[in-house]
Amino acid sequence: MKKLLLVIFLLISGVMPALAQDGGPATLPNTETFIMESENVGDEYLIYVGLPWGYEESEADYPVLYLLDPNFLFGTVLEQSRLNANLGGIPQVIVVGIGYNLDGSRPLQEYRGRDYIPNNDFNNAAGTDDFLAFITQELIPRIDATYRTNPDERAIMGYSFSGAFTLFAFVKATDTFNRYIAISPSMPWLPLEFIQYEHDITPSTVSRPTVLFMSAGTAEGTTPSIQTYAGILERKEIPDLTVKTVEIEDANHFSAFGIGMVRGLIAAYGE
Repeated sequence: MKKLLLVIFLLISGVMPALAQDGGPATLPNTETFIMESENVGDEYLIYVGLPWGYEESEADYPVLYLLDPNFLFGTVLEQSRLNANLGGIPQVIVVGIGYNLDGSRPLQEYRGRDYIPNNDFNNAAGTDDFLAFITQELIPRIDATYRTNPDERAIMGYSFSGAFTLFAFVKATDTFNRYIAISPSMPWLPLEFIQYEHDITPSTVSRPTVLFMSAGTAEGTTPSIQTYAGILERKEIPDLTVKTVEIEDANHFSAFGIGMVRGLIAAYGE
């Protein structure tokens, strides 16, 4: 009886919070999600939105970072963007993840192959065009109409397959984004003519200050391709284009993401 009374007293007093309540799943504050149907793709997307600290109290317009592969990257990128903004390394940004409403009927990789890779090996050469049209024609107007955004400050970030799509967007949507962060882009899946773009990227297509960041681990085997592409772009001598590359020593395709992501944020937004 005495033990029972002691337990009741501890529960009431809050000394035993683990027994007193179930806190539920962990969530990221200042975030929300919504489902969006795409007419261009003919499918639906799960959109993640992470607002910067102080958004509700502010009247400012914010840069937007469009993040690919948010199904497994959103939390990491959002919190790193907030941390680096609080430290003064980058501005406060709204992070918008373009993800998939996974219901188990199709694997994630099937969606990624369809949307990210401009390569006939995936029998989906037009998929990247449709996905880019969804972003530029459907998603961005909705985000701009819903949140306080700065339409002159849009970045796009991708990793692996979506890093390859980031390079695709760099060529096809230079009027939409001005900061591109391609982390460990899957260069072997990109046809050579796609990487070179001798005629597609010119001073006239890059008409405002633009940053392209590319990174890869030295153990991935793709750093030569990144350096080759960077060299091609630099030889074009485009005044408004800044190309930055980082080789991450001894990192493989998986371990290179963390460092590449942080370096990419700072390179893209830093002075």
